[in-house]
Amino acid sequence: MEVAKSAYLTILHDNEKELLEFVWQDTSNLNDREFRKNLEMERDFVIKFKPKRILLHTQTFRMTISVETQNWVNNEVLIPWAKAGVKKVAFLMTEEWIAQLSIEQAMNEDTLHKFDTKYFKSKKEALVWLLA
Repeated sequence: MEVAKSAYLTILHDNEKELLEFVWQDTSNLNDREFRKNLEMERDFVIKFKPKRILLHTQTFRMTISVETQNWVNNEVLIPWAKAGVKKVAFLMTEEWIAQLSIEQAMNEDTLHKFDTKYFKSKKEALVWLLA
């Protein structure tokens, strides 16, 4: 069920699966302020619904995220997700991005978060993992 929408983001909630989906649209024109505003909306719905699972549709995500904003995301979004009880986060990405991220993730393992994160090229694969 759709619970919120902006120009860049649609948020879907499935209570039965304890799942929130964040569907990002083309972000090539998104600025840092608007990006943070959309992430605050994600955070607020995580706090409200307390899902165990999150699926992020980022196939068309094109914005480069600054180091300052990456730190802000950690403190203002990811830590609250963990505190709200999120256990698994799956990203849908293009195949090229999955390969690059797997390398970066291995190099920059972040132990602050208490949820598992994986990257997928298909929604079907992501849901199988999320619901396992």
